[in-house]
Amino acid sequence: MNQNIQTFFLPQTGRVLEADAENCNLSGREAWGNLSLLLPYGIYAKPPEGSQCVVLPLEDGNRLNLGCPVSQQGLEPGEIRFQSSGGSYLILKNDGTIRLGGQVIREEL
Repeated sequence: MNQNIQTFFLPQTGRVLEADAENCNLSGREAWGNLSLLLPYGIYAKPPEGSQCVVLPLEDGNRLNLGCPVSQQGLEPGEIRFQSSGGSYLILKNDGTIRLGGQVIREEL
């Protein structure tokens, strides 16, 4: 495989220009329109305009938006945080508690 083909399939980054329920338009090295957004099953999200995303070029010439890079924001391994661009958040903690904004919800035994 020559060098040009190998580098074509490397992930690239771009910024969201607009997004709907299923697709995103991004601008990176070039403009990418109608990219499918890949998320884990049961997770639905619409990335905000201007957010950085990772794009994977495919062999057939299509591209997939793999999602937006994020920081761990103080999470321990195995914990999950959901956060909106407005700042609302939900954290599923390893100790079984749920943090909803500033509240801690504990399971009643």
